Amino acid sequence: MVKVTSFNANGLREYGRRQQALHVCEADIICLQETHWDDSVVKDVRREWLGDVFVSQGEIKARGVAILVRQGVVEGVRLVVNDDRGRLERSVRQGCPLSALLYSISAEPLAVLLNRNHGIRGIELPGGGVSLVYQYADDTTITVRDRESVGEVLESVREYGADSIPPLGFNRQPIMEFLHADEGNLRRFPEANTCEGILRLPLHTNYSLFEEYMESGIVQAPHFGLV
Repeated sequence: MVKVTSFNANGLREYGRRQQALHVCEADIICLQETHWDDSVVKDVRREWLGDVFVSQGEIKARGVAILVRQGVVEGVRLVVNDDRGRLERSVRQGCPLSALLYSISAEPLAVLLNRNHGIRGIELPGGGVSLVYQYADDTTITVRDRESVGEVLESVREYGADSIPPLGFNRQPIMEFLHADEGNLRRFPEANTCEGILRLPLHTNYSLFEEYMESGIVQAPHFGLV
């Protein structure tokens, strides 16, 4: 039987309190939120904890999450999935007067979608329960027991975000901007940023000039017509 616990870790930078919290609970898997850890604390935790330590830190210390897996609980961790920053950039924030409403229309549907997917296997708990989705404010924690479930989770997340603009996890749609310049320093030709999908168009006094410089700019563009 695997024992799993999750709690807010604010204050666990100090060695004594950290030892008390991590060892008194005697859990096999510990999920921590708001760790406030920096690299030096993470190094200490990895030395103190007998097992695997997975950490995601924010840009400031008043953030961060960690998952601690005790040695011998699993044969090995084969796959770790996270984003480049470890946190959501736009989400439901604590303290917002609309947080309950925003939770119902944004975070809750994801939990419903995951729970309805029978291909996702959560972690079995003592008493017959299953740990799969934990949500609080802007945090969503998903715990699964095998690699196949990870793939199903990612597919469900893609489905959940497919109706957003842009779709969740994909680059934004191509957009168009107009070039503005000071008088006497006109920018006649179009510009493009293919990495961002932005087309910048010049402003002209009549359509014939616009058409002339657009065609000239496109024809003279490097690699025009190549994909």
